[in-house]
Amino acid sequence: MHDHVLTFKCDLDILGTANSFLKHTLVPAQVTYPWSTETRSTMQLQKETVANEDQGKLNWPDNGSGMFVVANVEKPNAFGESPGFLIKPSQGGAGTYLTVQNSSNLKEAGHFTSNHLFVAQRRDTEPFASHSDNSNDPGNPIVNFNDFSNSEGLEQQDLVLWFNLGMG
Repeated sequence: MHDHVLTFKCDLDILGTANSFLKHTLVPAQVTYPWSTETRSTMQLQKETVANEDQGKLNWPDNGSGMFVVANVEKPNAFGESPGFLIKPSQGGAGTYLTVQNSSNLKEAGHFTSNHLFVAQRRDTEPFASHSDNSNDPGNPIVNFNDFSNSEGLEQQDLVLWFNLGMG
């Protein structure tokens, strides 16, 4: 048995290269509305900014309860909303990442497959998540994706998304 994981690099620039990455999650809530005398079970949208590359190692939310946004928070539109692109993960097998974590075969060469999505600052020195010759020396790969994530800040930076699609 084995997985097939395809990794894509996506560079979205919203009104310039200074963008932020946001998590929007639907959470259960108990709310008393001004027009009601009773508390209602409902849901609310919880918004959170992903501050750094360590927090940018993400998996698709359970139950379709979340989405991600690449936005320019410094250039709100006429309605006070930050323009951006919404990423709404689908349910099903499209978001496969490597099933076997810390593989003794892949060693340091397969870190790009450990999550569905990675958010990082854009670097010209990081054009690919892997290299065709990584399998020659997986303990010391030509491209080690783990080096791409080094706690750098993600707020209003030139961002790239690395996301995995595939099947188990």
